[in-house]
Amino acid sequence: MKMTRMLKTRILRRGSMARCAVRALSLCLLLCFSILAGPPFRTDDPDPVEYHHWEFYCASQIVKEDNGVSGIAPYGEVNYGIAKWMHIHLNVPMNFVQPRGQIAEYGPGDVEFGCKCRLVDETPQVPRIGIFPVVEIPTGNAEKELGAGNFQVFIPVWFEKNRGPWTTYCGGGDLITFSSNPVNSFFMGWEGQRDFSKFITVGAEIFTIIPSKI
Repeated sequence: MKMTRMLKTRILRRGSMARCAVRALSLCLLLCFSILAGPPFRTDDPDPVEYHHWEFYCASQIVKEDNGVSGIAPYGEVNYGIAKWMHIHLNVPMNFVQPRGQIAEYGPGDVEFGCKCRLVDETPQVPRIGIFPVVEIPTGNAEKELGAGNFQVFIPVWFEKNRGPWTTYCGGGDLITFSSNPVNSFFMGWEGQRDFSKFITVGAEIFTIIPSKI
């Protein structure tokens, strides 16, 4: 798993049987970290998919660095509402990597499984609050740099507040890598967005990851 500074524009259509919305044209100043949150932002919201509804994503990502190119092309994410306050989550990526001057590698990445739970409903005074623990299973080939090679767990708390067409999310949590030399990282992020129509939303975010030894 790599961390890199990047400035990118992402365009993503978000299809859902529960929520028909499009979040597009996101300008993000970020550190790239594959396990965190969902498209198009790394900072997530605390609102699960509606009960007995499905939500689907399909997107790609590319990272260009001095030592080569890597990314995901594509990844598929599926969410399903198993309760009024909870959905389950599955993310299956296809990763690629091409170090400078070497042969490109392409194949399955690490599978991600999680469960988003809404704990507190929003009121005029109180934000919506939820948790979204995620486990990343090392199914990708770490020798080819297509996977992390270790189990990882991300345990965040997310907050959301709405005011007219404006929405903001913020939160963070611990990312734990289970290995012979375990590392604990803390993620913090903030995102703001505005709805311009029923189908178009424009937003931006900033986040950081602070690594530390366990």
